[in-house]
Amino acid sequence: MRTSIKAIIAFVVSANLLMTSSVVMGKEAVTARQDLSSVREAYASTSAAPVFTDIKGHWAESTIKKAVSDGYLKGYSNGTFKPNGLITRAELASVLVRITKNKNDGSKASFTDVPGSYWAASAINGAVGTGFIKPGDAPGAKFSPNQAMTRYDMAKWFSQGLVRSEPSFVTAIKDVEGTLLPFTETYHTGISKTQTPYIAIARGTGLMKGKPDQSFGLKDTTTRAEVAVMIYRYLKIEGTKAENYMGLNELREVGLYGTNVMSFGKARDIKGVDGKPRNIHSVMGKTFNLAYGFGSFTLDRVIVVNLSEKIGSEERGIYGEMFYDEIFKGWSAYTEQTVTASREMDNISRYINGYPTLTGAPLTGDLPEKYGYETMPTDSGKGAKYEAFSDFVSVGKPRTFWTGISAFRTPTFLTAADGTEATVYMYW
Repeated sequence: MRTSIKAIIAFVVSANLLMTSSVVMGKEAVTARQDLSSVREAYASTSAAPVFTDIKGHWAESTIKKAVSDGYLKGYSNGTFKPNGLITRAELASVLVRITKNKNDGSKASFTDVPGSYWAASAINGAVGTGFIKPGDAPGAKFSPNQAMTRYDMAKWFSQGLVRSEPSFVTAIKDVEGTLLPFTETYHTGISKTQTPYIAIARGTGLMKGKPDQSFGLKDTTTRAEVAVMIYRYLKIEGTKAENYMGLNELREVGLYGTNVMSFGKARDIKGVDGKPRNIHSVMGKTFNLAYGFGSFTLDRVIVVNLSEKIGSEERGIYGEMFYDEIFKGWSAYTEQTVTASREMDNISRYINGYPTLTGAPLTGDLPEKYGYETMPTDSGKGAKYEAFSDFVSVGKPRTFWTGISAFRTPTFLTAADGTEATVYMYW
């Protein structure tokens, strides 16, 4: 049993392949509790030390110098900048009102822990008026001004600033509500529906990227050096069109339809004789029947990646490291399906041959475990986790998993169980 299954998998995998952050450097162990007199000095004063004793050789040295020169950040009177020091919510608010061109609409918020005499009270209200902060962002009307900024809050505030800056981001942030985020938390610990849009905007525009371990680090804190870098990334994006960003276009299409085949794969927008669309969007979320009455599956997601391009590059795709993390000539496609067996599938070939253009091979390597998504077992038989494929997909019990398929290099015709048709052709 084990030998025959491996042979089947090897054949399918080889056939399919043929067809087919800001980086955070080492942080100092610092505390979020900072002396407020120093905070006022660094963020409310107009004087800045022209030379700092603690940034030479730092990964963000040049950006820090520019941010100080431009008046966005301040140093301390003792000649330090404290690049690895944490930045608080009040401090970031004071930075945001300095850098933005967003119009202040006069909106204010009443936070119980920000009295009018507080050093950053005006800046916090300014960040509300310019769209970065919403009153609802502070549960119980407590702003927690001296609390260290987290990466999630950073993504949220900057994304809300972009939404205020350009109407196209109003639409974009709605489009990505149901998208797939290419971070390890997505399947492991989960990223909530309310968090997803802000992280998607930040990642899709290139404002923020993942950490070296491919996590987003929602609760991780933020340093002054990281803020310096974020300032200039944000300024390049504020006021521009959401459609300008390839990664965001992918996330938007996946949020709306479950696939990036049209936006990133540049598949042809084919229409039927009746003039109605017959592209892949027509069949996403539809049910397909497996051959010989073995069951059915819903087509939840279809993701394409350009494996030829450099890992981490925009040209490789927003999901470029999620399913295959090496360079390989050509494109590849991956499907997430929910399969329900109506007959016992005693071996994996029953599924693989069930709808060959969509029912693909298992994803190998350590990426499924790293990201937390499920794929088919690559082995079965005595001593394996599943003795038979029917133990993995049991009759009457839906199971969701990812597979690898060919990348639509020739016109691919799909017909869902309800008769809906689509033609997918990625021409490049």
